[in-house]
Amino acid sequence: MALDYTKYVGRSHGLYLSRKNLMFVGFVALVLASFQLFRQPTWLVQRLEAPNGERTAVLKRKQYFEHYFKVQAKEGTAWRTIYNSPALTNGYQVDLRERLFWHPNSTRLYFTVKGHMVMGYDFELGRHLTAVELGADQIEFSGQLAR
Repeated sequence: MALDYTKYVGRSHGLYLSRKNLMFVGFVALVLASFQLFRQPTWLVQRLEAPNGERTAVLKRKQYFEHYFKVQAKEGTAWRTIYNSPALTNGYQVDLRERLFWHPNSTRLYFTVKGHMVMGYDFELGRHLTAVELGADQIEFSGQLAR
């Protein structure tokens, strides 16, 4: 019995793909492409290794409806989000001198904007630093923040 080639897309020899399977593949490709619309555009601002090499921190700028910063840290194999900033109110194209830096003993991570400490995280205690702790560290590291 001869094959009915009208129900296949492709050549008369080699790999055959039915129209039903081709439509399914096209549908899956369309769904995957549509999910890209929901992904937030992200720009990597800085990637920084801790002085002891045990941790890595990244600072990203994200945009969805509003622009904001996101700080993530990696301990071992797991990444976790440490900080999401409030929405940026000024122009996104402006350089805010946003930077991450580590305490010399690799236990604290700081996020600065325009030379001012916005966020600090203590990995030994597993918590964000208070405003008083940030103020004391701001004085201690004032020479590094001016860069």
